[in-house]
Amino acid sequence: MAQEGTAGVATAGAPAAATVAPVAAAAPNAATTTAPANAPAAATAAVAAPAADSPEAKAAAAVEKVTAQAAEAAKKAEAETAESARRAALSSEARAAEDKTKAAEEAAKLETEKAAKLEARRKQAPEKYKGFVPPEGVELDAPVMDEFQAAARDLGLSQEDAQAFVDRLAPIVAKNHVTSVLGLARTASDEWIAKAAVDPEYGGDKFAENAAVAKKTFDLFGTPALAKFLKDSGMGNHPELVRWAFRIGQKIGPDDKFIGGTEASNRPKSAEESLWPNS
Repeated sequence: MAQEGTAGVATAGAPAAATVAPVAAAAPNAATTTAPANAPAAATAAVAAPAADSPEAKAAAAVEKVTAQAAEAAKKAEAETAESARRAALSSEARAAEDKTKAAEEAAKLETEKAAKLEARRKQAPEKYKGFVPPEGVELDAPVMDEFQAAARDLGLSQEDAQAFVDRLAPIVAKNHVTSVLGLARTASDEWIAKAAVDPEYGGDKFAENAAVAKKTFDLFGTPALAKFLKDSGMGNHPELVRWAFRIGQKIGPDDKFIGGTEASNRPKSAEESLWPNS
């Protein structure tokens, strides 16, 4: 009985084991299980952002820039329209007063900015420049150089830069100054000739004759250098200089002797002759 019972149990349990085995065999192996290659999550992670220098990124940046500019332009146009409407509602007097105030504010702002820039430049320049070396053949005028130093400080020029300006500009200024002076003298010379021609003492109908008398003085006592100076400057036509030369010329005879028997001479006098002319 006991054997039969054991055998019965075994026989009865056999189908259960057989049933369990297929289930175990059918269970998936976690170690060998992988996600499908085409899973949505994996596909999303594989998409990379375009590089900053790629055509797509540049195109996107260009679109963004144009969009921002358009928005800014629209905002500006809206503000201008609102401002126009506001001013249109004002009276002409109110608009004029507003414009005047705005102009004054802008002028004050410009002056402030100018003063700030000027002060900034001055800080870069020396407090006082050393003596400038004049170019060869040029004499620096002290008042002009004082003004130049002030301007150089305003420009923030160093000693070297300021000297470079002197080297280049001083000869030009000197040349222009001489030209200007000579030009003024020649202009005045024309006026002097006109006055001398009608002078009551030596002008009038005998002006040409009396002018020749005056010329004798310069020919006898003058030098080529003096003659050139008087001609270039026009000073030889000054009415008073002509009068002086005419009066001396009247004392000179045809033989270049002073009337009265004293021979005209352009020999320099000695100190003794100057002190005792009659000895």
